[in-house]
Amino acid sequence: MRLALFDVDGTLIDADGVGRRALAKAFAETFNLGETPELAGQVRFSGALDPVIHREIARLLNISDKQLEAAGEQLRASYLGHLASACRHPGKSRVLPGVRQLLERLDATKDLRLGLITGNFEAGARIKMAPHHLNHFFPSGGFGEDGPDRAAVARVAVVRVAAGSGGSVEPAMVTIIGDSERDVACGRSNGYRTLAVASGWTSREVLAAAEPDHLVADLLGTDSLLEILTN
Repeated sequence: MRLALFDVDGTLIDADGVGRRALAKAFAETFNLGETPELAGQVRFSGALDPVIHREIARLLNISDKQLEAAGEQLRASYLGHLASACRHPGKSRVLPGVRQLLERLDATKDLRLGLITGNFEAGARIKMAPHHLNHFFPSGGFGEDGPDRAAVARVAVVRVAAGSGGSVEPAMVTIIGDSERDVACGRSNGYRTLAVASGWTSREVLAAAEPDHLVADLLGTDSLLEILTN
């Protein structure tokens, strides 16, 4: 059995910055900031885990670790609430080119299972994908709350997806598909294969320097991608 584990933002969808805006509102609401902070260009979201992003924003806003820990659940609930509200009217959010066709073919492929590997909280990932009807492709995966770093989250994803199919999987049978050099690093550190996609916010040059097994511009070209993911 093979596993194909996909990142969400910049790989499957372009959510048009909805998560960043929802999180800025959540910080303003939770910590009574008076105005919504501007996070664009201040904190790098691509390839990062949500809890790590929260800590980086807190430091930027001079919110102590103790304050953040005490308000953590309130912040998360506020963020998910603002995210859900925004995603009811997704605006410019879109499925990236080739994604739906590739997922449909992979979903129908014998002895291959799909899963997620994302820094989003699971609820956040599901909310972002819901308007685009992608959630049914991914019964399980690894999420931002599942480990201290992306490599650990990837291992959780492999265990969950494999268990859902009643088996275990050798590392060489797992492929991580993502748009950040952090996706490549988490795959390489675990002995998984990596497919980097230059469809997000990381340049092709940076992705190439991370030495993925494969590097493509996007997820168009379904037949060639199937060849990569099934051989």
